Amino acid sequence: MKSNFTLPDLKALTPTSERPDFDWTSIESLCEELAVLKNCKQDRIFHAEGDVATHTRMVLEQLVSGKPWQAMSKDDQFKMFWAAVFHDIGKPGTTEEDAEGRVTSVGHSKLGAAMTRDLMRAAGLDLVLREEICTIITAHQLPFWLYERENAAKMACQYSLSAVASQLLAHAEADARGRICQDLSDLLLKIDLSKEVFEEMGVLEKPFEFANDESRFAYFEKDDRNPWYAAHEEFRCEATLVCGLPGTGKDIWISKNLSDLPVVSLDQLRDELDVDPTGNQGTIIQAGLEEARKYLRASRDFVWNAVNVTKLNREKVSRLLRDYNARIRIVYLEVEPSRLLRQNHERKATVPVDVINRLARKLQPPSAIEGHTVEWHFEGQLVSVNGVRAREKSPNPAI
Repeated sequence: MKSNFTLPDLKALTPTSERPDFDWTSIESLCEELAVLKNCKQDRIFHAEGDVATHTRMVLEQLVSGKPWQAMSKDDQFKMFWAAVFHDIGKPGTTEEDAEGRVTSVGHSKLGAAMTRDLMRAAGLDLVLREEICTIITAHQLPFWLYERENAAKMACQYSLSAVASQLLAHAEADARGRICQDLSDLLLKIDLSKEVFEEMGVLEKPFEFANDESRFAYFEKDDRNPWYAAHEEFRCEATLVCGLPGTGKDIWISKNLSDLPVVSLDQLRDELDVDPTGNQGTIIQAGLEEARKYLRASRDFVWNAVNVTKLNREKVSRLLRDYNARIRIVYLEVEPSRLLRQNHERKATVPVDVINRLARKLQPPSAIEGHTVEWHFEGQLVSVNGVRAREKSPNPAI
């Protein structure tokens, strides 16, 4: 079983408008995560077609035969096709069957996105394109229920900052039609109602346009904010959170770009307090937060240097920064996996490879709702700012 597929493999298996046929057998053989889908059953009421592999193949057939996909650019066709291929790979790891034979797979979207991110990262897929695929997978069920949520407008705005809503809806329609069920008309109606939410917020094809960075940050931070409200911006200082897996070159980036600012370094604190990177990090984080408070009280710009590859860990820092009215800039760094391992090996304090792999499986690149400015850098080049691709500076076109 081949489990280390590459970008050329994906490109070769991607259909086009002129050649819409695809080779499911070859796709299925790319990795074990896809191969096991044929052994994963689904609920007989919503998926009478049977296993997940059968459903996935049917979704792909619906997708590539649909007008929306056929009218897309080759980059977008690639994105949509592989999002559909991987959209349900989280089901084998989440599927449960009760005594009456009813089947559920709660949490399969989130797990599937994490699995896809890990696979696509190893394959060398463009960072921005990869995350757009993962966003579709994470939210692929959203069009089936968005319209009935009390916070539907906020969810629509949030999604628009990381992917294109019309493409998510196109995926949802293919997902609905690519199955045998009795409620297809109901599913299609739900998708149409959710489409109206995106249209009402003006985000069907583009991100929501906030008045300024604080307006965007505060809207997702608080429940009672109006998205069109222009918030006042007057910050005491700016804190730059530099994050990324061990070995991505955070220290080097800081020395090249922010050498004049003091740095709160969790690696340095580990050395000073003699705490192993694989041990309990609570003491280190608290020491880092206390050091940050010194700069915040003095209204002084500074850098927070840590792995912080999950949203939960970044929020621990951003909550403190908000308490002191600091402007939050998040800089996420990523390099090719081979470079990462080489640079980690060259570090003074090498992080065990199994620890890096575990962190990579938890990886959640920061989104535009987490800071006033959120930058993604790949191989030393700026590739995205606040969810918008910096195309002219991208080192490597998507496809």
